[in-house]
Amino acid sequence: MPLLQGARLFHGRTRQDPREAWLEALQWLQRFRQEQPPEQYQGTARAYARERGDRTRPGRSNWPEPDKIRRLLDPSGNRQWAHLPRAEYSKTPAWPRAGFGLPIAIRFQDKDRRTKARYRNLDPAEVELRWYDGKEVRERLASPLIVKAMPLANGSFTPVALWLCRANPPGEVVLLLKGQRTPVSGSSARFDQLLAPHDKALYAPLQASSLREAFFGWLAKSIPDVKES
Repeated sequence: MPLLQGARLFHGRTRQDPREAWLEALQWLQRFRQEQPPEQYQGTARAYARERGDRTRPGRSNWPEPDKIRRLLDPSGNRQWAHLPRAEYSKTPAWPRAGFGLPIAIRFQDKDRRTKARYRNLDPAEVELRWYDGKEVRERLASPLIVKAMPLANGSFTPVALWLCRANPPGEVVLLLKGQRTPVSGSSARFDQLLAPHDKALYAPLQASSLREAFFGWLAKSIPDVKES
């Protein structure tokens, strides 16, 4: 059961418009999960969740899930995917974004960014990450993270990110092909495992001890005027 005792709360600048505060809080999470470097950026891509793409289609994800899915669906390593798995991420499963709640549907691009033509060698078909409790695949696991606009006594609103205190559920995170109920062989990983042994993070926040620490560490560093309550 999620608890407020032991929870952590970060808040931003106050706003008069509740919608503005709500959208800002949502943007924190979206940026942490999906942000790509801005144009003309000269620093390391590891500071961002994605490689540089363009305005209509972001670049390749720096999270480990896509590369691990490619490896798990090609045990022999002989298949030519549209994007080859990067060496930094091994076949050993780790599904860090499961900490934001399940299920997660993952769909790969099937067309070239520049030509818009369909790839000759396609990436995997649509897959899902789900919670397996040891007996069956469960339908849903709520997120411990709440992002919202919090009303204040003076009538203004502040964007907040509240991470509830909750133990990981029994069982593991598993990979399923879309529409199937049997997990992909060898795909189970414990909750809150950001990287597998010997993985090298392509996204710097994944070096943290937990997804909560990764998100709040990124938030405090990346968003001006954000403070912990």
